[in-house]
Amino acid sequence: MRRVLVTGAGGFLGGHLCRQLAATSRTMEIVALDASAAPAPLLAGIAGLTRVAGDVRDAAAVARCLRGVDVVFHLAAIADPRACEADPVRAWSVNVDGTAAVARAAAGRRLVFLSSAAVYAADGVAPLAEDAPVDPVGVYAETKLAAERLCGPGAIIVRNFNTYGGGQGATFLVPQMMRRALADGAVTIASCTPVRDFTYVDDVARALIALGEDDVEPGVYNLGSGVGVGVGEAALAVGTVLGVPVECRHAPAGARPHLVACADKLRRCIGWRPEVDLADGLARTAAWFRAADAEAA
Repeated sequence: MRRVLVTGAGGFLGGHLCRQLAATSRTMEIVALDASAAPAPLLAGIAGLTRVAGDVRDAAAVARCLRGVDVVFHLAAIADPRACEADPVRAWSVNVDGTAAVARAAAGRRLVFLSSAAVYAADGVAPLAEDAPVDPVGVYAETKLAAERLCGPGAIIVRNFNTYGGGQGATFLVPQMMRRALADGAVTIASCTPVRDFTYVDDVARALIALGEDDVEPGVYNLGSGVGVGVGEAALAVGTVLGVPVECRHAPAGARPHLVACADKLRRCIGWRPEVDLADGLARTAAWFRAADAEAA
């Protein structure tokens, strides 16, 4: 890779991906496309990065960003399922129409599209392999599966499980627990029984970069650790890192009690395994939140 385009670069995973891309090669040029021109702390100080404010639905804007680009990492999306439910028209427009515009403009280039494990049927048996049944529930999951089908046979489709780390939006599970612990001195969760597959953001970015290489076969790849962790166990780990008590209210687990990846295909094709375990990743995430709070004070 010599020159790459990252859409959604101002977001949580996009920002971390840009940082790791820059660390991978001093000569790599990164075009960071984001819908907002607002400051993006994760993009600050990255050498070789050109930031462009633009909408992925604007085919002409995407085409301009693609000059000289050989790999496209398409991460731009409304990624919060609650926001998608609140405004489904916008979600379909950004997540599906935006992907269609990027896929058309990127024809002939390497395309890595960030999808979601949410496309899998809720009653699937964990761990889920890439050939598990798909049956998306909710606007976010529906848009992700629809977008997958627009990427073309030469694309890399990444069905991502539960990424966490510094800079993630407050509506996601780990930041929610961190924020409550720091603000209230305790972690309270509704249900401790759901099982999720948590992968630290640096490991996820490393896998995406490897999938962008030319020798990786196109197709669908699960991106997860393959280790199921109960939400209650994760909450206890957050409590240990921050030194606060944890309370579970024992609500029902909900429609998707287990969401764990079978990542055998990913390991076989790129030799990837997560390097950061949950305790270490939570400690790094807590340090990020503390530093951000100190800077804002």
